[in-house]
Amino acid sequence: MSSPLLYILNITLVGLVTLPAIVLTGLLFRRSTGTRRDPSRRWETFTKAAIGLYSLVHVLYLITSVIGATNDFGYYYGINNGYFVAVQFLSIVSLLFSHLYEAAIFLALFYLARALNLARADETSRRYRIGRKWALGAVIWICLGSVVVMSISLSIFIQRSFTERHNAEMELFMSIYNRSMASAIINLILCVTNLGCAIGTMVYTAKARKKVVGDSLQKMSTLMLTCAILWLIRNVWTVIFTFFLAFAPYFISGIMVWANVIDPILNSWITFVILALLFVLATVEKYALPRAQVKEDHRKSIDVEA
Repeated sequence: MSSPLLYILNITLVGLVTLPAIVLTGLLFRRSTGTRRDPSRRWETFTKAAIGLYSLVHVLYLITSVIGATNDFGYYYGINNGYFVAVQFLSIVSLLFSHLYEAAIFLALFYLARALNLARADETSRRYRIGRKWALGAVIWICLGSVVVMSISLSIFIQRSFTERHNAEMELFMSIYNRSMASAIINLILCVTNLGCAIGTMVYTAKARKKVVGDSLQKMSTLMLTCAILWLIRNVWTVIFTFFLAFAPYFISGIMVWANVIDPILNSWITFVILALLFVLATVEKYALPRAQVKEDHRKSIDVEA
């Protein structure tokens, strides 16, 4: 994205959701989520983590975009320029936080569907316990994989900046190329993992919604299902965009203008809508779960949840 117009357009689109996200972060962190052992409030804890990391990622993105728009960096610009170092380092760290807020959103939606099940039934089945193990396993993989991607990216940046290239240009190129491909493959696998989690979340949410159709929790379950559908759409786009950006950049070079307009909408904007809906579910009383019934069901399932 080298055109100044593209930088301005992209910064504007991302900036339009960054400030509201920061406001929602402050409002949500002022709200108590209750006891940590209460399964009906656990999703709020993950929502806090998700919206906080989302805001941080977009603030870092705006910083790097503004610096990039006002400076012309070459591929081998060197370590002596502070702006170059800042852009590279913040971009690498931002990718780690991006995967972490994606994992937090998944857990928020998963435990929200769980809370809805607890509100209407003592759902402590073996399938739930298996699903929880898979969900936690996927999140652990996403966290570890994102750390690996960050470490590889940092090693590429350090080698590119400090290695003498006059006698080993081909060796340096192949070393960077191989690690870049490894990083891109792992990053794509992480995106596919998020897509699989989104599919599972939508199925779980749809099943939970069937149990409350026609009663007082139907509106709440509709918003919850909307979040799950939007999260699925967002992750489908992320997989497609990540694949072409990493493995077929020349294929999309002609449509990069449109891709950099579509990506903030299908990525940043949709994610913000999801977080805003989760904020509504957490703060608006008419969408709240019936606490008394949830706590009663929680006492029934304390052995499973412990």
